[in-house]
Amino acid sequence: MVPRPCPGHPIEDRTMPRLPACFFALLAATATAPASAAIYTVGGGAGCTHATVQAAIDAADAAGSTSADEIRLSGGPYAGQALTMHIAAAHGAVSLIGGFATCSSATPTAGARTVVGGRSSGTEPVLRISDTADATLRNLEIRDAAGGGGLVVETNAAGNAASIVELVDTLVVHNSSVSGGGILVGNYNPSTPQDRLQLRLSGNSEVAYNIGRARGGGILCDYATVAVQDASSVHENQAGDPGFAGSHDGGGIHGDDCHLDVTSPSLDPRSLSPAERSSAIRHAVCRRLTLLP
Repeated sequence: MVPRPCPGHPIEDRTMPRLPACFFALLAATATAPASAAIYTVGGGAGCTHATVQAAIDAADAAGSTSADEIRLSGGPYAGQALTMHIAAAHGAVSLIGGFATCSSATPTAGARTVVGGRSSGTEPVLRISDTADATLRNLEIRDAAGGGGLVVETNAAGNAASIVELVDTLVVHNSSVSGGGILVGNYNPSTPQDRLQLRLSGNSEVAYNIGRARGGGILCDYATVAVQDASSVHENQAGDPGFAGSHDGGGIHGDDCHLDVTSPSLDPRSLSPAERSSAIRHAVCRRLTLLP
């Protein structure tokens, strides 16, 4: 194809001088190949690299890990979990994927999800993702945390790294917390923009049947960005408990200086507190929003 110049700007001759073949041979010999992504498998059968989910997460953050890693979950349910993920950006992104029949399975079973359950008491969520590299949660069911909520995604006050956490075909259901019963996403460095920390729901993800006793039944977003897209949904969550002081609002999503981007007609009017009849979306800065009639 002959390049076409922009109007008024002739094409410059930028032909590279011909270099000797030995130069390219030397370049090929000294180039360092990128590290390949590691695959960790969790389960109790043959071929599993780890017996626990936390051990696999820790391996993905090991000093020798410099590229994106994949953690595959088979079997389950994994009950009583209080997992933490803190993957240094230099160690690459991580994907936590459920739905595998065995540790030897090359692909997840169609439509299958692995249950990762929380604790019946305490204040820890099922999974806390803190100041981490980009992370993807796929084919999971995060449930049954009675005090700390299902998922916490956060950055500390001194951090400035950007992070995107995406839930793909993942359920966050039947969890409770004081704020953000299903998911709490918080960027605690106000000198950085809201887009620094992003939570995305995609595919057929759901945040449902969660309770935020003070506010934010489904999701609480604090100075961050939340996107609900594809066929994902936030429905039938509850904000407000008569025994807890608080605004008791945001049955579906409560946002404090939050950027909310909803391109799926997913915020069901049933996402209200029965006691307070609070709005499904509260205090969020909506970029795009489509609601069911």
